[in-house]
Amino acid sequence: MKTVTKLMMATVLGLTLAAPASANSLNNLSEMTSDLLSRQLIEVRESIKVQTKQALENSVRLVAEQMKLSQNTEQQAEQTVSAETANTAAQPKAE
Repeated sequence: MKTVTKLMMATVLGLTLAAPASANSLNNLSEMTSDLLSRQLIEVRESIKVQTKQALENSVRLVAEQMKLSQNTEQQAEQTVSAETANTAAQPKAE
């Protein structure tokens, strides 16, 4: 974002210094500046969309991994409890 802003400011400054100071040139400069700003805003918007999509995909992937880990842990706990229950049932009672 900072690079885009610096580039935009440098371009506007360069166009301002390079353009002759006539009314027609000022109109052209104004149009060129508007076009430049519009293009840069479109690029920034697209960049934000891409970054948002990537962040959302990463979040979904992380949540899915956490859910899978949670399910695996739950299954392991159930297996351990079942095995311990079976061992306890198989052992003779000491009287």
